[in-house]
Amino acid sequence: MENKVTNHRQSNIELLRIISILLIISFHYVYKSGAIYKTFTFNVFIIKVFNFFGELGVNLFMLITGYFMINGKFKIKKLILILSEVLFYFLLTTLIGIHIGAISKPITIRSKILIFFPTITSRYWFIT
Repeated sequence: MENKVTNHRQSNIELLRIISILLIISFHYVYKSGAIYKTFTFNVFIIKVFNFFGELGVNLFMLITGYFMINGKFKIKKLILILSEVLFYFLLTTLIGIHIGAISKPITIRSKILIFFPTITSRYWFIT
């Protein structure tokens, strides 16, 4: 007799993942808006609520990912793949930024070398 393992959907956890993604997106929307607030108003309160729930969304998303990956095995191939993807997109966006003039800092030899190590230099906190 064969023992089959059935994979069933856990809709409640998937719904929580979707909600956490929406919280993260709203956080980035507010964070990147560049809003400057000097006094505490209702709008500032809403911005702070979005900040709080956005950070909560990140934590929820990481917990859910860990829950689904608890029985997974570490694979060096996946690590190399994600590091190479980060490097590719970092180089691509850096070159585009230089080309269109969005990056106006003087590029030194040190910064040229560090461009090839975005994860080691903690440029991206999530990947690092």
